[in-house]
Amino acid sequence: MSRVTATITGPGEDVARVPELLDGLARAHQLDADAVADMQVALDEILSNILTNGFADSRPHRIDVALSVDGDSLTAEVEDDCAAFDPLAVPPPDIGPALKDRRVGGLGVHFVRKLMSKVSYTRVGARNRLLLTRSLTGKGGTDGDA
Repeated sequence: MSRVTATITGPGEDVARVPELLDGLARAHQLDADAVADMQVALDEILSNILTNGFADSRPHRIDVALSVDGDSLTAEVEDDCAAFDPLAVPPPDIGPALKDRRVGGLGVHFVRKLMSKVSYTRVGARNRLLLTRSLTGKGGTDGDA
């Protein structure tokens, strides 16, 4: 198993380190490009949501990201000290209506669920913990914590 970590305290260079760390991990383990791309998109969405919504209270916060490769799985553990929020409790978006008739937002978590093989959320003390797992041997795509 191989693991790399990053700490984010706000928008900017801290966030840019995460894709760089993932790319380095991918090179070191010769990971499947599709799996890495899926994880990049999922992490971008999750981190953007935390920075936009969790940091909206103007208080200092911390996001810890751990990326690991273990056997046939690529995993990202994202923990933050923002207000409790379970993104998996958000109902799936209604993608039936025409685009102009849809409610704005809500697609990001839907995409994350579709790209990852497994997604789970827990509240650990005063921290949100989101675990994203992408199989390296198959396609992503789950509807939650399957």
